[in-house]
Amino acid sequence: MRSKSTDSFLISSRLIFAFAIFLLLPLSHPATKTKKSFNL
Repeated sequence: MRSKSTDSFLISSRLIFAFAIFLLLPLSHPATKTKKSFNL
């Protein structure tokens, strides 16, 4: 079994990765910026 520190590191890295994608998607698609930000 993995240690809790490894699990928390994987979870935090996934959250940061998803957050980066969430910030970068509107930049690549400026027309759907308001849709993506208010749809969630």
